[in-house]
Amino acid sequence: MRVRGWVAYVVVLAGGCTPITTRQARVWERGGAAQAPNVAAADPTVPELARAARELPAVGRNVVESALAALDAIEPGLDCSSFVLRVYSAAGVTLPRTVRQQMRLGSAVTAADLQPGDLVFFAFRRRPADHVGIYAGGGRIVHVSATTGRVQLADLAAAPFASAWVASRRVIARTDHGA
Repeated sequence: MRVRGWVAYVVVLAGGCTPITTRQARVWERGGAAQAPNVAAADPTVPELARAARELPAVGRNVVESALAALDAIEPGLDCSSFVLRVYSAAGVTLPRTVRQQMRLGSAVTAADLQPGDLVFFAFRRRPADHVGIYAGGGRIVHVSATTGRVQLADLAAAPFASAWVASRRVIARTDHGA
């Protein structure tokens, strides 16, 4: 295992998101990957979601604003569940590390009842889930792409998310006015 900043990587992440490959590990050892262009600023949805987040209770607002602020970031070794853990931690909420552990938290939420800050889980390769994102509102999630390692905004109704969606959980109370 190699530690650089807050990120630790291993070739296989037990119970987490898609593991990083050996090639990704080598890139990390050589000093990281090239940064992708900032396309989030060009997406008109981002400012709308940020404005809507200001109306949320404090913890929910902090979660969504932190997630949106990370768009287009690339950090080698960062996976979906560690991104969720980091965003919630910045908002003062402690979460476990893996997708499976995070999926056990809070209360179930239907698609019709999703609110910004809720966790959305997907099963692309493994059940019960192997991917997690943070609902940002407007039918969008912020997540870390398993293929690019980049924090992205994605449409829940589009492929591949629509067919892989298995659960949603609310881990912060909507009446929370702390933080």
